[in-house]
Amino acid sequence: MKSRAAIYCRLSKEDIEKKESDYSESIKNQESMLIEYAKQHNFRIAKIYRDDDYSGLYADRPEFNKLIEDAKLGRFEIVIAKTQARFTRNIEHLERYLHHDFVEWGIRFIGVVDNVDTNVLGNKKARQINGLINEWYCEDLSANIKASFRIKQLRGEFIGSSAPYGYIKDPNNHHRLIPDDYAANVVRFIFSLYLAGMGKSKIARILTEEGVLRPAIYKRTQLKQNYYNPHERESDKCWVSQTVKGILENEVYIGNTIQNKAVKTSFKSKRKKTVDKKDWIRVENTHVPIIDKVTFEMAQEIKRKKSVPVKAIEKDDSIFARRLFCADCGKTMVRAFTRSKNKPKERYYVCKTYKAHGNLTCTSHKIHEKVLIDIVLSAIHKEGERILQEEEIERIKSIEFKKVVSNIESELEHVNDELKKLNTYKEKLYESYIDNIVSKDEYLLLKKKYNDQIAFFKNKIEQLQKKKENSSDEQDLALIRWINKFKNHMSIDTLNKEVVSELIQRIEVHENKEVDILFYFHQ
Repeated sequence: MKSRAAIYCRLSKEDIEKKESDYSESIKNQESMLIEYAKQHNFRIAKIYRDDDYSGLYADRPEFNKLIEDAKLGRFEIVIAKTQARFTRNIEHLERYLHHDFVEWGIRFIGVVDNVDTNVLGNKKARQINGLINEWYCEDLSANIKASFRIKQLRGEFIGSSAPYGYIKDPNNHHRLIPDDYAANVVRFIFSLYLAGMGKSKIARILTEEGVLRPAIYKRTQLKQNYYNPHERESDKCWVSQTVKGILENEVYIGNTIQNKAVKTSFKSKRKKTVDKKDWIRVENTHVPIIDKVTFEMAQEIKRKKSVPVKAIEKDDSIFARRLFCADCGKTMVRAFTRSKNKPKERYYVCKTYKAHGNLTCTSHKIHEKVLIDIVLSAIHKEGERILQEEEIERIKSIEFKKVVSNIESELEHVNDELKKLNTYKEKLYESYIDNIVSKDEYLLLKKKYNDQIAFFKNKIEQLQKKKENSSDEQDLALIRWINKFKNHMSIDTLNKEVVSELIQRIEVHENKEVDILFYFHQ
């Protein structure tokens, strides 16, 4: 019986041999070569997986993830790629899949061009060394690309992967923006509504009611851009005031290019950190404006007038600030006021999603502040009576201590595993040097890297062990401080922001007015 083989093809964003087609020419060449290889070795092709324009450093490749899921389900026995680097350039993925998961699932990996074969035991050292070299290649490439991008930014060339809403990239020069007629008209519409006196939330509701697609969805569905968000929910299809605010404040619409607002924390991570405004790169008059400068400045002036200190104080003085949430959609509850000529204003809270979009995505969950205060005060009194009993304090202390120790032990286990791997790599590196698999220079360079990482993890272990030894005392102090706060507050008959923030983690309001309260150290 023929073995079933999965073929995996990948083209990274750094590759240059691309042509206008469904899949780039390089992907087609990989596919043809691997199909021929499978035929020559009498493998039956189960499925072909293709990731076009994805880096091998990351695991968020759609077809890569489908391949892994199918591998778990046992839909093939072999994975074939052009090279190991086409499958992954991340040493962590190499160890996880080729040397662990695939072994457990009974799957063989073959890299055709670089002669990688997990069925060959002596092949493992070369795979691990190649994995490190592939990762270093990405690190060096990342540094070179950063330097190149900065030069382009200083020249006012746009380097983003996706053009700002209202623009598309010029087909003849991808570093230049040109207006997208439909989205540009939406941007003009937003500015006109704002100048007419409408607030950002009202503008967002109008856009949603008129069926205008949110920028991200418009880019994906209408411009056919490679946008994917696995966490997208129904409510995400509604415009929100924050999106409107971003458009109203963006100088790109008056022809200026502002870049370097955020940078990646590491070449191996997609996580970014914000850059101080003084370090942004701003170049004026780089492309055709959508909004004239007078209109833009008028919008900024309206924003400045609306941002008065009084409103900021009113917003922050809510007793339940950052503690009150809708039990159904999970968004925060926002404060509003009853409006009646014959009655004094009363505060109440409603779901933020409902306030922004009506009942399109959630219901109001309306609850009056006086009612909520009574519920929370009663809960504080009952919780205080419960936890101030000596046996209850001991029970909570025991549970919390076990939780802290468990977290530390879990982290220690992970660090020890990493240390064990590094020591193994170091031993195999020496063997590879003796066997002339690596040169002396490569050996010394790798050895230094391993020693630096080993020293880091040893220091981490010492810190965690000290933390574990002191965890009981630290936990006792934290619990005692919290219990003392309860003693001070459990007999109160009025509620304030300080009490809520000290005792309560989260309050959730249901549509039927039921309220769930989660206290700190609540078991």
